[in-house]
Amino acid sequence: MNAPAREAGPPIHGGRSYDAVAHRALDAGPFIAVGLALRSAGVRAPEILATDAEAGLLLLEDLGGEGILDASGAPSLERYEAAVDVLVFMHGRAWPEDLKLPDGGSYRMPPYDRDALLVEISLFPDWFGAQSGEPAFPKDARDDFLAAWSEVLEKVKGGPTTWVMRDFHSPNILWRPDAHGLARVGVLDFQDALIGHPAYDVASLAQDARAPLSEAEEAGLKARYVAGRRTQDAGFDATEFETAYAVLAAQRATKVLGAFTRLALVEGKPGYQRHRDRLKALLRQNLAHPVLSDLRLWYEPYICE
Repeated sequence: MNAPAREAGPPIHGGRSYDAVAHRALDAGPFIAVGLALRSAGVRAPEILATDAEAGLLLLEDLGGEGILDASGAPSLERYEAAVDVLVFMHGRAWPEDLKLPDGGSYRMPPYDRDALLVEISLFPDWFGAQSGEPAFPKDARDDFLAAWSEVLEKVKGGPTTWVMRDFHSPNILWRPDAHGLARVGVLDFQDALIGHPAYDVASLAQDARAPLSEAEEAGLKARYVAGRRTQDAGFDATEFETAYAVLAAQRATKVLGAFTRLALVEGKPGYQRHRDRLKALLRQNLAHPVLSDLRLWYEPYICE
């Protein structure tokens, strides 16, 4: 892993960079701290064999190259279900906020707070429109759009919290067919983990932008998660979970549509645009939930079929 320390971006959000507001890792320290804690708890993150933290170089265990999509790129439900079981395990235990580093230092995991969620949402009005027949997002409406989102986020504030891997989806999940139980699932790319609502990672997995899961398959994964959590805690609130799931799934799809457009336009990676139709469909599905009724009109010009 080659992850040298980098500078935060320009101060464009109230004097802070996007990286600062979104709590994105700027060096290898968070990956080391989170990875060690995951492994000690029984989650199959790669073992760190050697480090040169100053240079940002890590020698990692090779967990293989087989993912949770099959050879044709379709999702393997058995593997997705095993990944859900990992989330059930993770969300059923208490995780520390302060983590130790091998050099004696420490790392405090940031919260997935409203500012972080909103700055990710801002990628949509800043980048998405005027690309494939959609109108440009009016610049003078940006603040009102984010204010509307801020009100919706208040409706899930105060819910349960856990570690959120943030990108718990097919590119970052490996399948280890010779292992057993939770060890069958290898987890990567967790340096940007935050403390937030457990529904976020469930939505990240079940609404994978790269995997054509049907609504029925998605519902089955959610049902498996709820059943697992209820086994751990008879008081698990499935209604609260469904509400948070809809909000955070819509937040994620909104962020990803903006981020993928930016990758295509700024970094010359047009391949990300092939996921636009699926992300639009996911947004339409999520916006059907009553908790998001105040946001539907904002999206109509951009995600209609």
